[in-house]
Amino acid sequence: MALSGIAAENLESGSGITSRTIASMEHGWQQGRDRLTSRDLLVIDEAGVVGTRRLERVLSHAAEAGTKVVLVGDPQQLQSIEAGAAFRSIRERRGGAEIGEVRRQREDWQRDATRDLANGETGNALEAHRSRDMVHEAETREQARGDLIERWDRNRQAPPDKRRIILTHTNDEVRSLIGRRRRFCLPNSKNCCAKPKPEPSTPSGTSSAAP
Repeated sequence: MALSGIAAENLESGSGITSRTIASMEHGWQQGRDRLTSRDLLVIDEAGVVGTRRLERVLSHAAEAGTKVVLVGDPQQLQSIEAGAAFRSIRERRGGAEIGEVRRQREDWQRDATRDLANGETGNALEAHRSRDMVHEAETREQARGDLIERWDRNRQAPPDKRRIILTHTNDEVRSLIGRRRRFCLPNSKNCCAKPKPEPSTPSGTSSAAP
């Protein structure tokens, strides 16, 4: 199981284990379905972002059923939105195994850079990418935006049959980049200028940009 739907999908595709979200499993337990047994092995992926109360409920349910639980995650990862750090605390008290082999990256230098990021050697990881022209710096935000759009336009014209995507953190940035991209867009292009996602309102009345 995993906290989010996409994490559950990735867990299932990568391991072959039938996976669901924690919320879905808890709902089933409340309805008397999908009860755990002593023959089950429960794997919780991205355990570092699971809130303390939710993790306690799951672990208590597993303990009552005699189910073995394996928590998988990164204690240095961003913590849960709810009260958390339970995974980190469990690991500090009980210990844990670490995976040293990097399998997702195929090139040796990419594997080394991934290990550097995991070990806090961010400078080494960035330099590995920078030396291969994969990190680009700018003096100002405006220059970075302009360089990004120009590079995107060159890349999309080189192999026009391949798609390109730009990721950014806030909807304000999305709108700014869309405005710059429009001058490169063909009139009938369907994939050139996407609209930003609606911004949900927070309880305080301010806007919270979707990632």
